Amino acid sequence: MNEVMRKIFSLSVLFMLCLGATAQKEIYNWHFGSNCGITWNETRDLLATGLFGASDVVLTGLPTNLVGSKISASEGCFSISDTEGNLLFYSDGRTVWNKQDVQMPLGSGLLGDASSAQAGIVLPYPGSTTKYIVATVGQQGADNAAYSVVDMTVNPLGEVMAAYKNIRFQGSMGITSETITSIRHSNRRDYWVIAPGVGSPAYMNAWLMTDAGAAAQPVISEVPGAVTSLSAGGYLKITPDGKTFVWGSNTSAKLVFGDFNNTTGECTNIRMISMANPYGVEFSESMKYLYIGTVTGLAVFDFRALLAAADPSKVLPKTYVIGGSSVRAVQLGPDGRMYIPARSTKSLTVIDNPEEGDNLRIYQLPADFLTGTAQFGLPSFAASWFKVAIDGNKTPCIDGETDYSTEINYSIADSRYDNLRYFEWSWGDGSATEKDYNVSVGANQHRTHIYRSGGAKTLTVTPYVENSPGVFTPLINASSIVINPRPCFLPVNPHLHSNFKK
Repeated sequence: MNEVMRKIFSLSVLFMLCLGATAQKEIYNWHFGSNCGITWNETRDLLATGLFGASDVVLTGLPTNLVGSKISASEGCFSISDTEGNLLFYSDGRTVWNKQDVQMPLGSGLLGDASSAQAGIVLPYPGSTTKYIVATVGQQGADNAAYSVVDMTVNPLGEVMAAYKNIRFQGSMGITSETITSIRHSNRRDYWVIAPGVGSPAYMNAWLMTDAGAAAQPVISEVPGAVTSLSAGGYLKITPDGKTFVWGSNTSAKLVFGDFNNTTGECTNIRMISMANPYGVEFSESMKYLYIGTVTGLAVFDFRALLAAADPSKVLPKTYVIGGSSVRAVQLGPDGRMYIPARSTKSLTVIDNPEEGDNLRIYQLPADFLTGTAQFGLPSFAASWFKVAIDGNKTPCIDGETDYSTEINYSIADSRYDNLRYFEWSWGDGSATEKDYNVSVGANQHRTHIYRSGGAKTLTVTPYVENSPGVFTPLINASSIVINPRPCFLPVNPHLHSNFKK
C-alpha cells in the first residue's frame, strides 16, 4: 500500500490507560441521601422510562440496594471500597460508618458537613495499603479544611486514628468551605488535596499529601476573578489524567476551569464563565464531555471545545430540563453510566451513553429504585479511582493499515504496578500478539495493524508485571475496545470497463 493510501486508511485510536483500580471496584458501593445505599457487586435489569424522546427500555447491569445505610446527607457524602469491591466505610463528613453500618471508633465529630456540596474525599495514605486519608470541609464559610486518618488494621472494621483526627490544613488563601477534591501526584505515590478559597480574588489551594502528612503550605493559584459567596457550594473535580479541573460555584453562578499540573500542584490558564447555579460536575470517561448539574437540570459541554475556545462564554452547552428546579450532583458510575439524584424521591436519573454528548439516551429509573430517599448529592470520589476510557474510531477499513496508540497514565496507588514491564497487544483476529516495553509514565506506544475481515474483533491491551526474575504475570484490568472493520472500497460495475478499451 503506498503512502497516500496508507494515510487515507490511517485511523487513530487513542487508549488513555490509567493502570489502576481493578475494574474500578473502589467505587462499587455508594451511600448517599437519606439512608440510600447501592452496590454494583450484584446487579439487576429493570425497565426504565425514556426521557427526551427516548423509548422505554430495559437497562441491564443496574446496581442493587444496600439495606441499612445510616447516612443522612442532604448533600456531601463519600464512600470507599477495596480492590475487590468490598465496602470499607462511608461518611457524611461528620461521622464514619464501617461496612456493617456501625460508627467506627472515634468516627464522630469530623469537620465536614452533610450540607457541604462535597463534605469530604477519600484517598489512599501514601505508602500504605491499609490506611486512608479522609479530607473534609465544612459548609458556608467554615474555613476548616482538615484531614483524618482511618486505619483498617487497628480494628477489624477500621477506626479513626486518635493522633490523626481533624488535623487542619494550613496556609490556605481565601475561605475554604463546601468544596474539596483529590488527585494523585505524577510520582504515583503522593496525592494532592485541593480546596478552593472564596474571596475577591478567589484561590485554588493544593496541599501535597505524603507519608509524613500534609505539606505545611499549599501551592496557591490565584483565580482571575471574584467568587465571594460563602455558600458558593459546588463540586470541584479534576480529570483522571490530572491535567484539567472544573469547579461549579453554585450561588456565585460561576463555572471556573483551567489546567492542573499534578507535578507542581499549580492551576494555570484559569478561566471563568457565568452560568446559572452550576453545582454537580462530572466528565465522561474519555473526558470529551463535561456534565454540569444546574438549577434547571443538566448542561453538557464539549469539554475540549470549551478548553480551546478563545472566548469560552460563546461555547454553549446542550441543556436538558430534568426534575424541576433544584441543583443536583452528576456522578459517573463504575458501569460507565452517569447518575443524577431525583431529589426527595426513591429514584435516580441515568444517562446510558455519556460518551455521545450530542445524542444522549436519558432514562428515569423506577419510583421504588432506592430503599432510601435521594437528596442533592451523590458520593464524591478522588479522580484517581477512575480508569480513563478508550477514545477513537472503532471502525477501520478492511485491508487498511490502521494506527493505534496508547498514552500511559498512572493514577492509582497500587504496589503491583511498581514492577510493570510491558503491555501485550492482542488484536482479536487470530494474529500474533505483540509486546511493547515502553511503559514509563507519559509514554506513547504505537502499533499498526491490518484487519483482513469484517465482524467484531476485541482489541485488548494487557499490562504485565515481573513478580520474580523472569516470571511475568498479567494484571486483570486490561483495556479493550470492540473493533468492527468494514469494507471501504466502492464496487465497480465491470461493464464500465468497456469504455476504456482501446
